[in-house]
Amino acid sequence: MSKGNKFILFPPEQVEIYVGRFELERGATVEQSDLQSEGLEQAIRKVMGAEEIKAIVGRAGSSNMGPGDVKAKTGTNVGMMLLYLTTEAANKYEYTEVLNRLRSIPKPNGLKSLTFEAQVNGPPVGFPIQVTFRSNDVKQLDQVVKTIEAKLKGVEGVYDLSVDDVFGEDEVQILVDEVKAARLG
Repeated sequence: MSKGNKFILFPPEQVEIYVGRFELERGATVEQSDLQSEGLEQAIRKVMGAEEIKAIVGRAGSSNMGPGDVKAKTGTNVGMMLLYLTTEAANKYEYTEVLNRLRSIPKPNGLKSLTFEAQVNGPPVGFPIQVTFRSNDVKQLDQVVKTIEAKLKGVEGVYDLSVDDVFGEDEVQILVDEVKAARLG
């Protein structure tokens, strides 16, 4: 039997970058999103300690990390925070401890959702579990989603559960009365 070192292609230790994504209620302005990012920056500094942070970058109007980001959203009501730890802090704390600290930040008033994730070394990954439901009956769809959401919230280890309602743009339909239109020329 041979012995050797354990090789891990993308080790989770020493994570220096963390991503916080937030969403306000639909209809919020970019200015409101920007104000939320300022408040979140202060909360992050308080929870982590200012000496552990190299930089915090906030962005309002987009939560996109780049091409292929399956969690990306764009709109006046979304934003993101990029937290850069110092090298010393990245070496001192396990990524799970940092995430637990960040997730302990209470969701500020006006936010619909607030999630945190580690920017792990390696290829980009999506949600651990993603489910899509579609229906023309919105009430029935909401009922099914709320039932599943309630059950999942009780499962240990489930974090950052979110429901991503996708609404189309407002639509205007113009119905032409062909008979009347023909008479008018």
